Amino acid sequence: MMKMLAVLLLLAACVPPAGAGLLSVGGRAGYADYEGDVLYGSGDVGADLVIGAQVQVSIAPRIAIEAAAEYFASSFDYSVSYAGETLSREVDFRDLALYATAKLTLVSLSVVPVHFYAGGGPNLHLLTTDIVRQSFEGAELPAEDNLDNASRAGYHVVAGADIGGLLAPLHVFVEARYAKLGSDPKIASRSAFAGFRLGF
Repeated sequence: MMKMLAVLLLLAACVPPAGAGLLSVGGRAGYADYEGDVLYGSGDVGADLVIGAQVQVSIAPRIAIEAAAEYFASSFDYSVSYAGETLSREVDFRDLALYATAKLTLVSLSVVPVHFYAGGGPNLHLLTTDIVRQSFEGAELPAEDNLDNASRAGYHVVAGADIGGLLAPLHVFVEARYAKLGSDPKIASRSAFAGFRLGF
């Protein structure tokens, strides 16, 4: 059974989807929702706008490698108690991320040029956390810039749909992604975005 599945996948990779190009570049925008403590007791960052750009290279008719850079920024408030006393903070959080993704086209429709794909790969994040306002039991404390700058490596999986051939060489796509960032502490993000790419 496994051998038959491997053969089918190999045959699928050899059938080119319509409108495939060797190289494409483009941009993307959407929303990302970050889960996990970026500071002790801070709770989830929440959802906000994410923007980015990507370069994609087709290495086989149904297999492509994509390198993407994205920027996410959000502000949130949280409070944490120490021995019955409360520390309150307003935090600016930023993530400059790089994603390397291998994509496999699973299904291509013949009636309309829509290609459904899935993939995954490693990622690298430069996280910046600034405390713009804080107080302890109502008494104001100084702000703290660059409190927790950290580089985190992780992994991600994606699934999406690519529409091409309508206005060649323009393709548009929608994509969903789940990413893990590091392990101590564990931070995860769920993203959904739309974008375009121009093929060459």
